[in-house]
Amino acid sequence: MFPIALCLLLLLLLISKWSVQPNPNHPSVDKSPDFYCGAEKTDGAHFIHNGYKFYGAATQSTDYPRTGKYASKLDATHQFGMTFVLDHPTPGQLYKAEVWRYTKKPGKSFLVVSAEKKEDFYWSTDKDVETEGSWYTRMELVFKVPENKDLQSLKIYVYKEEGDGILLFDDFQITALDSIPNLATGQFQPQDYFMNIDELGVEKLQSIKERSYSHGVLIKTDADRVKAKVTTAKGIKTGKVRLKGDWLDHIFKGKSSFRIQLDAEDNWQGMQTFSLQTPQTRGMLNEWIYHQFLGLADVLSPRYDFINFHYNGDRPMVYAYEEHFTKNLVENQLRREGPILKFTEDRFWEGMSRSNRNSRQMAGADNKESAFWDAQIKPFKEKKTINNPALHSSFEIAQNLLQQYKHGLKKTAEVFDIHLLAKYLAITDIMQATHALTWHNQRFYYNPVTNLLEPIGFDGFGSEATLKPEAPLYSEKVYYQNSASTEPIDRVFYDPEFIELYLTYLRKYSNPDFIKKFMAKMEEPIAAREQFLKKDQSAYNYDRTSLIKRSNKLQEKIVPFENGIQAFRSGKNEDSMTVSLLNTHILPLEITHIGNAKKLDKTTRKYGWVFPSPQGTLPEYLEVTVPLEATTVYYRLTGQDTTYQSLIANWSTPNNWTPRQELLASLPADKKPYTEEGNLILFENKNYLIEHPLVIPKDKKVVIEPGAHLKFKNKAFLLSFSAIDMRGDEEEPIVIESLDDHSGAVVVMQASAPSLVRYVLFKNQNTVAYKGWNLTGAVTFYESDVKIIACHFIDNRCEDALNTVRSNFELGSSKFKNIFGDAFDADFCKGTVSKCSFQDIGNDALDFSTSTIKITDTNMDGVGDKAISAGERATIFAKNINVNKANIGFASKDQSMLTLDLVNLRATAKGFTAYQKKPEFGAATIHLKRHTMVDVKYPFIIEAGSVLNK
Repeated sequence: MFPIALCLLLLLLLISKWSVQPNPNHPSVDKSPDFYCGAEKTDGAHFIHNGYKFYGAATQSTDYPRTGKYASKLDATHQFGMTFVLDHPTPGQLYKAEVWRYTKKPGKSFLVVSAEKKEDFYWSTDKDVETEGSWYTRMELVFKVPENKDLQSLKIYVYKEEGDGILLFDDFQITALDSIPNLATGQFQPQDYFMNIDELGVEKLQSIKERSYSHGVLIKTDADRVKAKVTTAKGIKTGKVRLKGDWLDHIFKGKSSFRIQLDAEDNWQGMQTFSLQTPQTRGMLNEWIYHQFLGLADVLSPRYDFINFHYNGDRPMVYAYEEHFTKNLVENQLRREGPILKFTEDRFWEGMSRSNRNSRQMAGADNKESAFWDAQIKPFKEKKTINNPALHSSFEIAQNLLQQYKHGLKKTAEVFDIHLLAKYLAITDIMQATHALTWHNQRFYYNPVTNLLEPIGFDGFGSEATLKPEAPLYSEKVYYQNSASTEPIDRVFYDPEFIELYLTYLRKYSNPDFIKKFMAKMEEPIAAREQFLKKDQSAYNYDRTSLIKRSNKLQEKIVPFENGIQAFRSGKNEDSMTVSLLNTHILPLEITHIGNAKKLDKTTRKYGWVFPSPQGTLPEYLEVTVPLEATTVYYRLTGQDTTYQSLIANWSTPNNWTPRQELLASLPADKKPYTEEGNLILFENKNYLIEHPLVIPKDKKVVIEPGAHLKFKNKAFLLSFSAIDMRGDEEEPIVIESLDDHSGAVVVMQASAPSLVRYVLFKNQNTVAYKGWNLTGAVTFYESDVKIIACHFIDNRCEDALNTVRSNFELGSSKFKNIFGDAFDADFCKGTVSKCSFQDIGNDALDFSTSTIKITDTNMDGVGDKAISAGERATIFAKNINVNKANIGFASKDQSMLTLDLVNLRATAKGFTAYQKKPEFGAATIHLKRHTMVDVKYPFIIEAGSVLNK
C-alpha cells in the first residue's frame, strides 16, 4: 500500500504545482520571479535555469520533489543547499526570497541572505509562512539591500544545522519588489477561521462581560484566558483566548473581540498572538488603509486584514484580525528582534471604572493625566524579554529612551528614528488616525541596530470614525488650542529638527497627485474588501473621494499666506536692532533671511523657526537681532520651494499694557503724599516733593489748600480722574512747580464735577510724557469743566501751557508769561476768556479749534505767531483786544467765523488773515467792526473764497 500512497502523494504535488494561493499580506506575489531554481538542471557545481546559476548541484536528489523530478537534499553530508549570488545589488532595492521545504524528517534549517562579511549585512529566518499538503512548507525572507554600504555581492541560500535530520528544498525563487511587505496587492481571498471554546470557557467569558458592564469599560486580566481550539486551512491548533479591547463596543451585540495566543509551536499567518474583532471597532476600511499607508512609508504597523470568523459553530461573521506586538511583527517588516514597549494603562482604566461605578459618569482629564504620570514602562512578552540577556539589555536602554520621551529630556532625534517618526505623524495627520496618538495607545519598537525607538502605528480609529476633509491637523491643535494635554507626543512638534521633516513628509504625502496614485494602486484591494464587508453591512460603502478631498483641503491649509509672519521693531543698538516675529500660520515657518529688500545678502545666516501661537492667548514672539538696514523678513514652509516675505513694521509689538493702566495701579498706599479721609484727598498748606507720577482715582474730592507748594521732579506729574478744588488766595497762592524743566504737569481727566483753580502759580512746567503717553498741555482738562481765576502760567516748557479738550471753561484775570509754545489751546470746547494778559508767547496766545469762545478785555504783547487763532469750524467773538508785536494778529481758518470788535494792532507783521488750510474744510470768515492798526506790514491777507466783512 505504501508505494501506491506515495505515488498518489507525488501526483497531488505535481497537480498542485504553482497552485498555491497568494498570501494577501505580501506584495508582488503575482509577479514573475527574477531568479528561479527548480533543481531540475545542473552544470558542474551549479543548478541552472534560464541562464542563471545557483550553487549546490551536488545536493540534487529525486527524493520528494515538490515540482518536476528533483529537489535539493540536505543531510549529514551536505549542510548548504541552493545558493544564489546577487552581484552588485542596488542599494535600497527590496527583494523577496522564498523556498519550499520538505519537513517529514526535520532538522533545523534556515533561509539566509548575507554579505561577504556578516557584520555588513546578515538576515535569516527559520519560520514557515505557508503549508502545502502534509509536509511541504514555504519559507520567505523579505529584505532590503543596505543603502549606506557599497556591497559587492549578496549571497542568498538555504542551509541546515549540523546533526541528524534530512530536509529537501525545491522551487527557490528571488523576486525584486516594488514596495514594502505590508502594502497589499494581488487578489484578496478572505480565509475561514474557526474557533471553538468549551462550555466552561464560554461561561467564564460571559461572566467577564457582565463584570465589565458594571464597570463601564472592559476589565481583563491574564487570569481571564480560556482554552480554545482553532481550525484553519492548515489544520487544528490550540491556544488560549481572552476578551480584548478597552471600551464596551468590543463586547456589544454578541460580537466580542478576542486576543488569541497560540501554543508556542503553532502560528497562523506567521503570527502566534493576534486579535480578532469586528471591523466597526476600527472604523471599517479606514484602519486597513491606514496600515497600507504606513507600510508604504516603511513605518511599522501590525498585519491587519479581514476574515470569515466562525465561533463555536455559529454562522460566519466578518471580522478583522490584527497582529499583536511580538517579534513576528518587526521581523516581518525587515527589523531585527528587539523589545516592544508601552506605557502601562491599568491606572487609567481603573480610574474610568471607579468613576463609572461611583458617579455614573466618565472620568475627566485629571484621570488621564494622573494615570500618565503614574504609568510604568513595560515590554510586551515581559517574561521572555527579561529572561533573554540580549533582550533584557535592549529593554533597559529602550526604557531610558521612553523615559526621556515621557519627560521631554532629550531632543527628538536622540530618542527616535526621526524620519520614521515624522512619516508616522504626517500620515496619521493626513488620515485623521489620531486615536493612535493618545499616550495609552502608543507602542514603540526599540531597534537594537540604531539604538533608537520607532513608532508602531495602530488603532487609529474608533468605532464612529469618518474621514472629514476639513478637520484640523493634530499639529494644528497642538499649536492653536493650547490645551492642558499631557500627551508627550505634543512636545515633538516644537523640535525644529523634527518639524522640518514632519512638514516635508506632510507636503509629500498630502500632495493630491500622490494620494490619487496611492488610491489608484489600492483600488482593487479596497474594492475586494469593501465587497467582503458588505456581507455584514450591506449598506456600507467606502468613500474613495474623502482622502483626495482631504489632500486638497490640506494643500489649502498648509500653504502660508502673504504676511504669514508679522514683524515688529522692538529695540535698536548702534549697528543692529531687535525684531519680534509672530507666526500667524497654522504650522511652523522657517525664517530663511532677514535683510534689506534692495540689497539682499543671500549668505546671511538663517534665523530658525517661528512656531504658531495658541489661539486665545497672548501672542508668542521670536526675537532676533538683525542689521539696522533690514526691512524685510523672508520665510518658507519646509518642503515647499516658494519663499514668502513680510515687511518689518516701523513700530513695536502689541503688548498687554498701556501707560494709563500702569499708572492707575502704580502708587502703593504707603507712598501717598496727601492726607486721605474717606473720599477727601487733601493737600495741606505745606511743601510737597513729588518724584513719582501721582494718580488720583475717580469719585474723590481733591482739595489743595492755600499756601500748598507742590514741587515735582524726575518727570513726575499729577493725574486726577476727579475734579480738583485749588483754592489759593492772593496772600497765599498755591504753587505748582517743576524743579527740573521736565516735570509738574497737572491733568484732570474725565472728572464728573467741575474744577476750580484760583490763585495758582504754575511755574516751569512740562507735560506728561510717560512710556509713550504724551500730552501737549502742562495743565490739561479733558472732558472736565473748569473755572480758572487769577492764575499765573510762567516759564512753560511744552507745547501748550493750558489745554482744554471737550470741556466748558472760564478763564479770567490770569497771566501767561514766557511760554514755550501756545499759551492756551482749546479744542471742542465752549468757554470765555476775560481780563487776561499774554506776554512773550512762543507760538499762539489763544488757539481754538471747533470751539465756541467769547474773549473780552485781553492784552497780548510779544506773540511768536498768532494772537488769536480760530480753526476747524470754530466760532469766536472777541472784543476789546490789544495786540502788540505779533506775527499775525487774528487768523480765521477752515470754515471758522471770527467776529472782532474794538481790536487794536501795533507792530505786527500781518493784521487779519482768512484762508483754508485743510482740504476737508472750506473757506473762512472774519467779521471786523471797530479796529485800529499801527505799524502793520500786511493789514489784510484774505485767500480767494474766504471773506472779510468790515
